Amino acid sequence: MDLTKKYYDLHSEMIDLCDKNRLDLNWNVREYPITATITEWEDENKDQIKMSEEFEKETMPGMLVFEFADELTIKITDDFNISEELLNKLKGKVKKLHYQFLQSWYRQIRENNNVSNTDTKYMIEG
Repeated sequence: MDLTKKYYDLHSEMIDLCDKNRLDLNWNVREYPITATITEWEDENKDQIKMSEEFEKETMPGMLVFEFADELTIKITDDFNISEELLNKLKGKVKKLHYQFLQSWYRQIRENNNVSNTDTKYMIEG
């Protein structure tokens, strides 16, 4: 199977898992470190006008952030609640997605001759 297709299939699986659990995924691969930020779906009534003199204070939604820097770091902010089972599913899928992205990205670079064998040797041997 083509690496890029595998990546897009995994991305779709991740979106489906999030949708089934009323979660949104923000998959950021455009800068370092790569992150996957998961938030709960917005409240459908949020944008409705309140007919009250007391306006509720805007609060930041809780987030679950997987950050791929030197190692995987998982951050849970504010009032984000998640079961251990769902956390483990998300963690497993996001790690596979990250790996597949790197494989696909590196292959595209090699095929476009943007990385030489010398560059690769330096990256491996330091």
